[in-house]
Amino acid sequence: MDNGSAKVKVWDIYIRAFHWLLLICILVSFISFRLDEMDIHFISGHCILALLIFRVIWGLIGSRTALFFSFIKGPGVILSYLTNPSSDKFKGMIGHSPIAALSVVAMLVVISVQVGTGLISDDEILLQGPLAKYVSGDLSYQATTYHGINTKLIIGLIVLHLAAIAFYRFIKKDDIVKPMVTGQKNVSEEFAQHVQPMDKTKHLRAAMAIIVSIAIAYFVFNA
Repeated sequence: MDNGSAKVKVWDIYIRAFHWLLLICILVSFISFRLDEMDIHFISGHCILALLIFRVIWGLIGSRTALFFSFIKGPGVILSYLTNPSSDKFKGMIGHSPIAALSVVAMLVVISVQVGTGLISDDEILLQGPLAKYVSGDLSYQATTYHGINTKLIIGLIVLHLAAIAFYRFIKKDDIVKPMVTGQKNVSEEFAQHVQPMDKTKHLRAAMAIIVSIAIAYFVFNA
């Protein structure tokens, strides 16, 4: 610990695992599609669906910084943060800022759309999603088209995410990657005094959330 600084816990192990596993699965999805390895592509899609379901559940019952209501704010709070981020109301705020929350929500939405369109897609040649048989042929064909278009949105958001990481690292001198690895962040002692202690990680709830997520994803892909 540096003089005049303190370590505070920011992210629990489950949020960190979700973040890095999602990144790996997205990369596998892109690469497997490019290499025409569709069996691997479907498996990675299966894993992404399970991860998304887990994130939704954990956003409702997880630790404080994982909860949706802790970082998703209304327009008034977002505007206030943009105009005066050093305001007393934001002292001790750890986790996602109101602005970063917009990026998180956008990423979760576009990835969910990607998985959803993949589930019902059908190019009428070789590829068919596991739920395509339950929707009309026209909808399946449209989903296939949107699946390709939405890929560009995901790439765009990833580029913006990397740009934000670089901005915080080199301009604001704030490494936001390391806390997603270690779960802890170095802050000033003054800042640490305003931070509410993180609640104990809910391992039993996490285990239940993981089991439910995997079960739902399995039944969806084997419907």
